[in-house]
Amino acid sequence: MRLSLRLFSRLFSACLLLGMLAEARGELLLPSVIGDGMVLQRDKPVVIWGWENSGSTVSVAFKDQTRSAVADAAGNWQVTLDPMAASEEPAEMVVTASRAGAGELRVTDILIGDLWLCSGQSNMAMTLAQSADGPRHVAAANDPLIRLFAVPRTTALAPLATTGGAWKAASPQSAARFSAVAFFFGKRLREELQVPIGLIESAWGGTGAESWISAEGLAAASVLSGKVAELAADTAKARSLPESLHLRDDDWMEPALNDGDWEPIKLPLFWDYVFHPMQYDGVVWARKRIEVPEGWTGKPAILSLAVDDYETTWFNGVEIGRTIRHSQAVRHYAIPADLMKGGRAVIAVRTVKIGWGGIMGSPNNLKLRLAEDESQTISLAGEWLYKSSELKLQGLSPRVATSLYNGMIAPLQPYTLRGVIWYQGEANANPDTSMTYREIFPALIADWRSGWGEELPFYFVQLAAFRTNLADHWPRLRESQLHSLRVPGTGMAVAIDIGDPGDIHPKNKEAVGERLALWALAQTYGREIVHSGPLYAGMAIEDGAIRIHFTHAGDGLRARGDGSLVGFEIAGSDRRFVPAAAVIDGATILVSSPEVSEPTAVRYAWKDYPEGCSLTNSADLPASPFRTDSW
Repeated sequence: MRLSLRLFSRLFSACLLLGMLAEARGELLLPSVIGDGMVLQRDKPVVIWGWENSGSTVSVAFKDQTRSAVADAAGNWQVTLDPMAASEEPAEMVVTASRAGAGELRVTDILIGDLWLCSGQSNMAMTLAQSADGPRHVAAANDPLIRLFAVPRTTALAPLATTGGAWKAASPQSAARFSAVAFFFGKRLREELQVPIGLIESAWGGTGAESWISAEGLAAASVLSGKVAELAADTAKARSLPESLHLRDDDWMEPALNDGDWEPIKLPLFWDYVFHPMQYDGVVWARKRIEVPEGWTGKPAILSLAVDDYETTWFNGVEIGRTIRHSQAVRHYAIPADLMKGGRAVIAVRTVKIGWGGIMGSPNNLKLRLAEDESQTISLAGEWLYKSSELKLQGLSPRVATSLYNGMIAPLQPYTLRGVIWYQGEANANPDTSMTYREIFPALIADWRSGWGEELPFYFVQLAAFRTNLADHWPRLRESQLHSLRVPGTGMAVAIDIGDPGDIHPKNKEAVGERLALWALAQTYGREIVHSGPLYAGMAIEDGAIRIHFTHAGDGLRARGDGSLVGFEIAGSDRRFVPAAAVIDGATILVSSPEVSEPTAVRYAWKDYPEGCSLTNSADLPASPFRTDSW
């Protein structure tokens, strides 16, 4: 079985925590991304999923469709709605279960449009308020048909079932703290397509691509074999925690234990009402004494409870069940007939709390009953005793491989999307991964597409200019991104012209979002527009010069400013590059230098912060840096 460790970000607000606690109180559950104000993807089958008692039939009614599914043994259920046309008219979804007393869940203010996942590191996380001319953009960010969902920063060693967050209509208040790149991207799509737009921000600064790839994705990429080994060591350590860190609690499940120093508590209740959620992560025990009727002797029984995060449960000192994965579904543990005897009995539950957690749910779910007669039930709600172990679990770094995929991407699957935009790479611009990123990033794309079960469009941002001390690693990372365009269904927004020499977070995020939107409009929505800057396509040596061919030249190449081209270098077989003259000739450029009579290679903007990058196409979109050599 897979162990699920979860640690919510230390920056979680009290409001978010309380919202999640309230959400988790019922048995019939939906992931947070399926909530009031959400956007459902138009023109595609739409997946709706959640959790309910095993065997219960769940029905989802939306507009003129009703779909049903039976919750499996783990409490999971899923239905698929037929494709629907875009709609700006708010609609309601009703989710019901066949179990008596399950009630219903109503999700309101639902729009149908296009939904994009916006992920990466700090340049994706940079807020609208922090962007250039932020106050003006924030004041104008008032469109109720753009919906925003920010995934809380969460790490985990195994995929989580759900996460925090809530949908909000775009307003100055909600947009100010939302991703600027994502907002400008969505705003342009909204203007062009005239349909509702949903944006999901899932970003964390300073993180490498490896953190955003699943364990399966790591294993499938040979270049990441070292990360697979690291992850195996991290996971082995984590797996040992709940079993090895007993300290003095080895016998706390025993009926004869002297628990006189334990504290009383009324359950169900989240441990967060006892321990501050950000001050204690570890083991908490609960014990309860009950009187078993004599008539139950020799009859099998079932003990039901719901626990978050995971637990082991004993009846009269005998383990009857455990769940070592994240699940809020009610657990039903069988007690064999030979264990059931009339008289005094002790139930012990050892929970592992990570972030928020506890023995949760409705009081009606915390019970002991005869397997053959549900009318014979003992409520376990009410007075218990509790005590915390001395074990405290440590936080999981967002730089651990798979940790952000597990905490911030997996909980979104299989929510139906139109596509993905991505702004990341700074953390991989180093000697270890700047070149291998051309394999790492395609592995991430393949991994996410596998998780969603379709070839989602994937548009990304090439790193902007920034002055570093990393030699060639910044331009090599850009080259790796350029190579990633070989993956079908991808597109790259070039940002070499909007960098800041002293700030890794250039503030002109409007241009970045607009350029990403051009790729989407052209490739996803079929608009016949120039959507990319010039991209290197090949070279030919001509009489002491090198002719460079480009794709995406539009109506012809251009040079900003005074019309001169800078940033070109040329070299011969000695591999010594010198500044070169460059002349535009339609969709090509002829590069030469009197210092190199027999040229073999050309480079353009091959620096961490190349100045004066003036090469564009007729749409004024900048050319990507490139080199023709592989030295």
